Amino acid sequence: MESKITESKTMTTQKGIITLTILIFISGLLTAFLLLDDNHLSFFRAQQNQRKHYVERTLQLQKMTATKKQTACLDLPLNNNESVKQISIALEGSTDA
Repeated sequence: MESKITESKTMTTQKGIITLTILIFISGLLTAFLLLDDNHLSFFRAQQNQRKHYVERTLQLQKMTATKKQTACLDLPLNNNESVKQISIALEGSTDA
């Protein structure tokens, strides 16, 4: 009688392990399918391209700002009585969204 109970517990444990293995395998396949879906990939590609474009424009503007900062005081007239001077910096051929 005791051997039948032990055998039954062993079978139940093995069935549970097999079921768990099958579920993990199926969830892995579904995850891989979702990751390789073209819609998701194109979204992330577009997002990466936007980020790259933003960084490139920011770097250009930083360089232009550094250049303008060096000559801003030299461009002011001697009889300047303004307390604030605004300097405009813009990239050629770009439009802000």
